[in-house]
Amino acid sequence: MKQKRQQGFTLIELMIVVAIVAILAAVALPFYADFTFRAKMSEVAASIDACKVSVQDYHEAESTYPNTADAAGCDTGATQYTTGLALSGVGADAVTITVNGAGDVAGCNLALATADGGASWTGTSTGAECGAGDKGKVPPLFR
Repeated sequence: MKQKRQQGFTLIELMIVVAIVAILAAVALPFYADFTFRAKMSEVAASIDACKVSVQDYHEAESTYPNTADAAGCDTGATQYTTGLALSGVGADAVTITVNGAGDVAGCNLALATADGGASWTGTSTGAECGAGDKGKVPPLFR
């Protein structure tokens, strides 16, 4: 009777594969977490940018900025990643639009301001969740 030779992987081969998968996971997970945060922040930035257009249109028509975001026609309702939108520092040629992050991006707040009638806009981000050290988590305008 002939003995059949067993086939399969040795223990060392399986351990090497597990080690390679563990190394890949350790490298990929931080990148994935950062990527998903930045994707969620794009909704916050999109809401502030949409309001900027409405506020600027109001300024063109009325020669002054509106006192409230509702007066400008901005959507001030909360979404999955924003808690609402507000205007501050309103003047004839100056306004600041602020939106606060919510949900997974809570604590990261964006602001967009102009002091020259909309010729130039300056973005800022506040909050520890925005990645104060690298600022790569927020869109370039808000860094």
